[in-house]
Amino acid sequence: MEKNKQVASIFLNLFKGRLRRLDYFLLNLLGIIAVGIINSIFLVLLSSFVNMPAIFYSCFIIFNIVIISMLMISGTVRRLHDIKMSGFWIFILFVPIVSIIFGFLLLFKKGTDGLNKYGEINSDKNFFQRILNLNNY
Repeated sequence: MEKNKQVASIFLNLFKGRLRRLDYFLLNLLGIIAVGIINSIFLVLLSSFVNMPAIFYSCFIIFNIVIISMLMISGTVRRLHDIKMSGFWIFILFVPIVSIIFGFLLLFKKGTDGLNKYGEINSDKNFFQRILNLNNY
């Protein structure tokens, strides 16, 4: 039971705090590359060695995309926090033309210096601790 609470705490912690511009860019870049590499390796290597139904491949690809997308969405929410905006602004990314302008805003607008209502930047942590928001772990 304690293990489940810790996993839930880590998941909920993904959406708290702030993320700097460079970390946000690298998180999205690495997320896109990871989906491509993992799914390509899986499809090329395993499809040549094992005869499995196509639904298995589809489920694996969808699982990878969902996991990595959760990290990218949490990074976007924390980037919004860095520029003093609520995480609900992420829904504007579903508006076609506005999403391009808003995406550039997220990439290039400087975040607030020091403390804001969403916390402080964790610059003393390494890159993976910052993108996974592992403050207390």
